[in-house]
Amino acid sequence: MATQFFQCPNCKAGVGAGSRFCPNCGLAFGQVPMPPPKKRNSSVGLWVLLGVVGLCVLCGVIGKIGDVIKKDTSSTSTAPTTSANASMTPTAPTPPPTFEQLKSRAQPLFAMGKEEHTTADLKDFDAVMAPLREIPKEAKEYKDSQALLKKLIDKSSVIGAEIVVLGEKPENSAWDGSVRPAEKYLKEVLNDYSSSEYLDWTKVAKVYEGKEPYWHTTVRLRAKNAFGAFIVKDIAFWIRRGQVVKVKGL
Repeated sequence: MATQFFQCPNCKAGVGAGSRFCPNCGLAFGQVPMPPPKKRNSSVGLWVLLGVVGLCVLCGVIGKIGDVIKKDTSSTSTAPTTSANASMTPTAPTPPPTFEQLKSRAQPLFAMGKEEHTTADLKDFDAVMAPLREIPKEAKEYKDSQALLKKLIDKSSVIGAEIVVLGEKPENSAWDGSVRPAEKYLKEVLNDYSSSEYLDWTKVAKVYEGKEPYWHTTVRLRAKNAFGAFIVKDIAFWIRRGQVVKVKGL
């Protein structure tokens, strides 16, 4: 087993364990208190202490950074608008049209007389009738606005009825001028359709009989009669929603 040594407190010479006198200076060890042994884990405790202190400092720094970020965010959200944003001032609401303006817009609607109306035409009426309904009773134009509104309702009702009752306008064939609903009807009622000859078709047009609207066309037809002889006749068709609803001349 190796001999253990310690330092002489007087001359720092190495002295073997169990010696009573220093072999170098002759100091009697019983007269001088021996230095306490060094604790090897003292440095470890120091590093632990420094680590705890450093962690606390780091937490404090992180907290400061968070406070700065929050401050910057709040200042950004409450910062005054830039010149670009300042220039984008809200526009004032558009004032409602006056009665005279509505009256002027209504005139071409009363004169509307298209061959085939669509739902877009009804939207034009709504654009005038809606603000007319908003005129209050206490306004001086109220009575006149109600009279104008009634006329617009009557006119738009006729157009709406045409759209619903008539359906899509039948077209003349670009090849021979025939009208499909009428041609289909003839195929169903003629005894010898294959021997019939279409001589001429009139262009489909909208007609009124009383207050009833129809799509109307006629055809000049050469066909066999009940005796087998060929005759020429004009046949008129009244059509609604793609179906023949009335025939004359057959």
